[in-house]
Amino acid sequence: MNTGVKELVSRNKFQWLLIVILFLYWIPIIRFGFDPHHDGLIVATVNNLELSSSRTPFNQYGPAWFLFLEIFSKIISPDYFFVALRLATFLFYFLAMVSTFLLARKFLSLRNSLNVVVLLLGIQPFVTDFNSDMIPWPSALVMFLIPFVGFLVLDGGSENNSTRRHFKLILSGVSMVLVILTRVQIGIALVVLIFILFALYGKWRDLRTVATGFLIFGLATTGYFIRMGWFQDLVTDVFGFGSGYVFGNRDTFPRPTWTVTLTVLFILVFALAQKISPQEIPKWVHSTLLFMVVVSLLAANYVLAKRGLSLVQVLTVASRRVWISIILATAIYSVGVFLYRWISLRKLPDFDFALLVLVSLVAELQVWPLFDQMHAWWSATPCVILTILFIRSHGFIPKMKLSQIKLVEVVALGAVFVISLTTFFASVSHSRIPLRLPGFSGILISKSEAAELVGVQKFLDSKISERDLVLNLCTNANVFFNPKNGPTSASRAFLFWTPMFDSESLREPWIGIPLSLFGIVQME
Repeated sequence: MNTGVKELVSRNKFQWLLIVILFLYWIPIIRFGFDPHHDGLIVATVNNLELSSSRTPFNQYGPAWFLFLEIFSKIISPDYFFVALRLATFLFYFLAMVSTFLLARKFLSLRNSLNVVVLLLGIQPFVTDFNSDMIPWPSALVMFLIPFVGFLVLDGGSENNSTRRHFKLILSGVSMVLVILTRVQIGIALVVLIFILFALYGKWRDLRTVATGFLIFGLATTGYFIRMGWFQDLVTDVFGFGSGYVFGNRDTFPRPTWTVTLTVLFILVFALAQKISPQEIPKWVHSTLLFMVVVSLLAANYVLAKRGLSLVQVLTVASRRVWISIILATAIYSVGVFLYRWISLRKLPDFDFALLVLVSLVAELQVWPLFDQMHAWWSATPCVILTILFIRSHGFIPKMKLSQIKLVEVVALGAVFVISLTTFFASVSHSRIPLRLPGFSGILISKSEAAELVGVQKFLDSKISERDLVLNLCTNANVFFNPKNGPTSASRAFLFWTPMFDSESLREPWIGIPLSLFGIVQME
């Protein structure tokens, strides 16, 4: 081990210890749980995927994920495909931590950059058994790509070597296309805002280089989709169906009352700290704000407890809700300050900071409209950097000695770690058995879940033959789990929820088909 690496580890032993332990959590987590909706959509897609045909697999996020699934399914044993896919998802999360660390080093010290990684790992949602199985979802890839784009733009822009500069900036343009192909709406927002930022700061040379990589790779992939006959369906899926989340009926969506309440409180705290230092704020203001936060948390915990959550689950959800609110408040407040300085004061902040604010905002768009712990974590990568930078640079930490600051860090990180550790042991202590269905070797679920899944599969196999054309109207994809003798889907979608009925490309294939030629499955 060289001197540089020894020094890197020796000066931050506490952070490295927490990072190693928090990464070790994933070893058992990778095998835990199965969600017939999210996981089911992936399994059904892979079992019925024929990329040689013009029948486009449905995906409301973008085509990159099902292309990855197709390639991955060709190199992995069918029996262990799903657990291997979760390992690949873990790899994307690992790369997300690396890219976030690299971006953090552009703004923070080594110690604080490691603190960013510790916080991200400490608030990851998959360690709990409450509504957060480790689903192999396209958001895992986007979680890596967004901070990676930010790092490439900043690192490439400051590179003196012309060849390396062009390579990094072109690669950032290619990565933006991958974001679009994985989460279309997020990718478009990322491209538009970064291009506007380049223009706003007069960085035309860098803009041309990034745009070159973006256009070449973008046109190449578009041509491929047109040649395959997929382009029109892809546009319908990501815009026609996806718009249902923006303009459609949202009565079934959760109302993030406590998240919004806490976010507003934190924004007020940030605004107040901008006017006067924390030491000058009257004690009654401190007490009032603390009282409001405590009352909000107690009320939220009461609601969660009424839903039947255990004490550990309540603690976990409440702590994550606080983090979600802090991160959202930081992003919203930073964007507000940026716009105020630009419009009212005609003064732009440093380009690097402006880029961090914008990529944080784009990433946070993923949390809407569900505001759940998984989407909140997927969207948090760049904004945790912004949060720590914001707290350190806006007077929230009183003037302390370095030893005192380190003590505060140890206490804060220790609290996050203890909550995560408690949740982890509560989760792994539950009894689980193997899921005995084709393609799921290595997956462990509870006895009741296993009995239900196997029972449903036996029922479907006995009622539906491989010759049947099936329109599955339920939100789970169990009917298409059999990779060998399964039926054919009447729709490109292997499961349905209400907004899908408004998508013409999903309705047209089965409208008018005689009822005798297909079965309708509805299970809840």
